[in-house]
Amino acid sequence: FFAEYEQIILVGALPPVSTFAYQHASMHKVPEGCQLWSFATADHDVPAALADLVSALAAGSATPSRVPRVVADKPAGELTPKAMGQSVNLLLPENAIVVDEGATAGMDLFAETVTAAQHDYLYAIPGAAIGGGLPVALGAAIACPDRKVLVLQADGSGMYTNQALWSMAHEDCDITVVILKNDSYAILNVELARVREGEATPKMLSMLELNRPSIDWVRIAEGMGVPAVATATAEEFHTALEQALAHKGPRLIEATIVQNLQPVVDLILSQSRSA
Repeated sequence: FFAEYEQIILVGALPPVSTFAYQHASMHKVPEGCQLWSFATADHDVPAALADLVSALAAGSATPSRVPRVVADKPAGELTPKAMGQSVNLLLPENAIVVDEGATAGMDLFAETVTAAQHDYLYAIPGAAIGGGLPVALGAAIACPDRKVLVLQADGSGMYTNQALWSMAHEDCDITVVILKNDSYAILNVELARVREGEATPKMLSMLELNRPSIDWVRIAEGMGVPAVATATAEEFHTALEQALAHKGPRLIEATIVQNLQPVVDLILSQSRSA
């Protein structure tokens, strides 16, 4: 990821390291020959430091680069992450808050949301600690009760904190929860490939599956007081998302997606090994 950069400037951050320690791989991610600068550390007043920089460079009148609004095509057919992203692009209201814990299932989805209506984006996987999506969405909704919150949540990591659904119902939060259901801890397939020498056994791979039994998110949500619906086609999902976003209060959509995970795993592995 950093290979093309000549300089890295840290603003309230530490030098980048890998998420975990991997055998035969350096934890440090600054490439050789790249200069590392620390503009402000975490114990500084970072917003004030950035404001001082803007003043020193007389950059206050600069026009920021903005992504133009581009309306996606309405999806049809198989419920792929890309199709879900097209629906989000079309239906997301202005000034919404989007919370991302889509993990491997969300990689193709979010490319479609770049040109959606203006919104705030919160990435809910800090340091690869999974399970943050639902609690982050809950906090965002409580902090900003006048804004619609949309959380795109992978099914495996969502199981870590599904009790947040009860709190959403209890507080009557204006949240639409979308569960990206692929019946797998797919991100752990990546970690297994990173640390294991040789082929994984069927028994190992079975420990990363969520299909025996398959998790019924509709019943989980309804048991915690959140109305829910299951979808399995692009048309079903589009209709469910349109209805949920038009409703004030918590709603959950279980989206059983069609996705070939192997290219996603291969892409992540190639990026991590070249970094």
